[in-house]
Amino acid sequence: MTSGDLGGIGPVPAALGYSSAARARGRPGAPGGPELPDRSPVGRRNGETAVRTQVKLALVLAGAWVLFSGIIQPLILGLGLASVLGVAWLKARADRRDRDPVPFALRVGRLPGYLLWLSWEIVKSNVDVARRILSPSLPVAPSVRWLPASQRSEITRVIYADSITLTPGTLSIDLDDEWVEVHALNEGSLDELEHGEMNARACRLDREPAD
Repeated sequence: MTSGDLGGIGPVPAALGYSSAARARGRPGAPGGPELPDRSPVGRRNGETAVRTQVKLALVLAGAWVLFSGIIQPLILGLGLASVLGVAWLKARADRRDRDPVPFALRVGRLPGYLLWLSWEIVKSNVDVARRILSPSLPVAPSVRWLPASQRSEITRVIYADSITLTPGTLSIDLDDEWVEVHALNEGSLDELEHGEMNARACRLDREPAD
């Protein structure tokens, strides 16, 4: 994934005045950069079938459709059902063609609790950003830093990166297999992300690796 891929926001580092050379110096794995974390891989649980994976995906997509639309009408529900089935079919077709399916390594039962916690974090961050706008004495010092993305699966790493972007005052601008690059209004937000709950809570969404 390249810079600016998240959310289709374009070449964010250039727009913010950060050169590619400056970003490369702080990139994990580069000379002088932080070491890559040790993370065990996630595989499919023993006995899990492709059908079970597609059913899980369809349930999550259906729940998201109802949650985000908020409209319970036959036409809307019918369009949602068609969309969910279409996405599930496309994923199944892609898995068959590339012969390297991406496992649905997500603990769906823990997702509602995570979303409730994230909603409260968004409220608190909104208040903090508003205070900084209305109070010139509060520090605003835009900063960029690579932070560990300790999740074992792709889907939970994307959830973590998107959660950062959804929280006002912080923005994920790049994501790879081990790290996420974040722009924030101040260093304190980056410190809180690096040592706070969001990374750990996103890790709890990971399904246990197969034996």
